[in-house]
Amino acid sequence: MEFALRELRIDRCRAADLIDLRHVVLRAGLARETAMFPGDDDLSARHFIARWKAQIVGCATLHLSAWQD
Repeated sequence: MEFALRELRIDRCRAADLIDLRHVVLRAGLARETAMFPGDDDLSARHFIARWKAQIVGCATLHLSAWQD
């Protein structure tokens, strides 16, 4: 796939918007629910989706966690 960076769009999204991509890429062959991670619905969680034209090509999730207590 040829890729023009100017056509890449990154947007904030809900966890539900990226579950299908996670499932296909990270949890193929497992139940869809395995792509739903603890903390996805926390208020501090941030989810992003990357689109190239209309196709979803990537995602990222950030969860707040303590480094050391």
